[in-house]
Amino acid sequence: MEKYAAIVKRRKDTYEKNLENVVCEICKMREDGEIIKISTLMKRTGLSRAYFYNNEEVQKKIQDARREQGIKNVNEKSQAQMIKVLRQANEVLERELKNKSVENEMLKEEVKRLKLLIK
Repeated sequence: MEKYAAIVKRRKDTYEKNLENVVCEICKMREDGEIIKISTLMKRTGLSRAYFYNNEEVQKKIQDARREQGIKNVNEKSQAQMIKVLRQANEVLERELKNKSVENEMLKEEVKRLKLLIK
């Protein structure tokens, strides 16, 4: 019975060590802005593909990290698109302002000319 308990304890310790290693690598990948891929995690941790697909806890951690990463990527893309659209709109407005300023000056000159004609 003692041998069995020792085997179970060693297996549990290995499981926890592997899980901690995977979580650490996921955190490093997120900090570095890398896309979280199982193939990359396999290379960095030395664990098998089956480990990542068969272990529900690891799958959940990977999915959570990917979901968070996806939200960040969408926000960054949305911000970049919004900035581009706003810059284009700003350019259009600046051109319109310039045209209106020129038109305003022309109208002022015409008003002066008409005032002189009335007097």
